Amino acid sequence: MQRHAAIPPVLLVAILILVLFATPGCGSEAAKDTIEDVPEATVDVDWERPLAAPKDMGGISIQQTLDGGYFIVGSTDCRYGTMMHITGCDILLIKTDPSGNVEWQKQSREWWGLDSAFQTSDGGYMFGFNDKLIKTDAAGNEEWQKALPRVSDTGSIVGQTSDGGYIVLGTTVYLGGNAGADAWLAKTDPSGSVEWEKTLGNGFGEAIRQTFDNGFIILCQKTHPNTGWLLKTDWTGQQERDGVFGHGAVSGITQTSDGGFILSSVNDNGTWLTKLGSTGHFFTVGWDNNYAHGWWPGSIQQTVDGGCVLLASTGSLISLMKVDSGGQLEWEAPLGDVNIVAPTSDGGYVGLSYEKDYLTGESDTIRLVKLKVTPP
Repeated sequence: MQRHAAIPPVLLVAILILVLFATPGCGSEAAKDTIEDVPEATVDVDWERPLAAPKDMGGISIQQTLDGGYFIVGSTDCRYGTMMHITGCDILLIKTDPSGNVEWQKQSREWWGLDSAFQTSDGGYMFGFNDKLIKTDAAGNEEWQKALPRVSDTGSIVGQTSDGGYIVLGTTVYLGGNAGADAWLAKTDPSGSVEWEKTLGNGFGEAIRQTFDNGFIILCQKTHPNTGWLLKTDWTGQQERDGVFGHGAVSGITQTSDGGFILSSVNDNGTWLTKLGSTGHFFTVGWDNNYAHGWWPGSIQQTVDGGCVLLASTGSLISLMKVDSGGQLEWEAPLGDVNIVAPTSDGGYVGLSYEKDYLTGESDTIRLVKLKVTPP
């Protein structure tokens, strides 16, 4: 029998040290980047426009429209109960032209509880609630309203699909002895009629995207353990693969040009981005990086170099984080005193900034701000 020479203990320790420090994504410290270690991008204001200041304005979302203008969803005229607890608000819709000039504005008390709002491919708008979908025309006038197959207890996340229909991700919460939460999925046709629905299982629905193969990638929040649950389905909602990924609270998912995915999450160690490949029946981890930031991660955009830009926020501050294709932090850009922000087709960003007087409930200053970000 052939005998092999034993490895000296000192050499063995050296090999182990090299392996530990050469393995990417092994533990938070080995893959951690800090904001102080990277340069800041230059942020300039292209233009800003004052908006009419209704009582107690609060921003919910902002996005660029097909004509290059902007669609703003906010809350106003809020009602308060004991201990300043909000019992209800009106929903405010504002549509502007590309220069930020208001074209129309609508306000509705009946739409309190709005979860999702976006422009549809025909130029109209879709609004998702816990229990229904409402479709409007381009001027915000209601065209139809449809009930969802079940009530979502934590909000319904709605997106438009490639056939003009809609995909809805919701959560049903169970209380009592069998306490828990089940995420569920429903697909509708363009008129809002349900084509199929699925119960996905234990978890809170957090994000959904249609994938390049016309299936769906779904991100859920598990509570035991506190991490993310990722599912890939086909066009009919049949599960193809799943896995547990992320760190603490998961927030977003996007597909990358190579067919993989980038997932964002946050825990006590800071903000995380996880790059996943998708082969066969499994997700594979490409890299799993932690950034000593501690901000709440928002939307993720892939960049032409294979990296991505992440919007992150803490309190009333919003910042951009740019990472390369390997997940290493390249630069950071504080966006100033904007409260909500969204990317624009020219590579810039549009934000809504408002200041409240919390004694009177009035928003004294509301501004629509167009930003240009120049990398260092």
